[in-house]
Amino acid sequence: MPASVIGRGSRCHCDCAMLHSYTTKGNRRWRYYVCRKAQQHGWTSCPAPSLQAPEIERFVAEQIKGIAASPELLEATLDQVRQQVEADAVGGVKEADVAAALVQFNRLWDTLTSGEKSRIFALLVEHVIYDGVAGQVSIAFRPAGLQSLGNDPKSGKEVAA
Repeated sequence: MPASVIGRGSRCHCDCAMLHSYTTKGNRRWRYYVCRKAQQHGWTSCPAPSLQAPEIERFVAEQIKGIAASPELLEATLDQVRQQVEADAVGGVKEADVAAALVQFNRLWDTLTSGEKSRIFALLVEHVIYDGVAGQVSIAFRPAGLQSLGNDPKSGKEVAA
């Protein structure tokens, strides 16, 4: 994927922004996310200064796919979405809409191009918090993102599954 896909608000262990970057050697390009503090003040200024982009992106995609497969995760996700919606005073989210969007996501993900995957991540993911010291990743989703996943982005109309 050519650009940052885990969200502009993504943070690392030291609470600094994680920036998308890459390095090239010969014909190969390695993409990764690097802590802004580590990039500006030296690698030792952050206990977990970088992580491989494909690894974290694959993890986030698998978490999204897993929501639809588990009734418990779906319900927990819906609870979190409802809490965010209430906090933002935005319209409600229907369980059936979220479940349908996630089923569609699972079917289509592997057929998408890199650019399409980047747009889906931008739609769904508010930010990712990476704690490399504890080995934990937290994902915050956009409340309207799951609901709009089943809509055609050009027309705003629902797409048949």
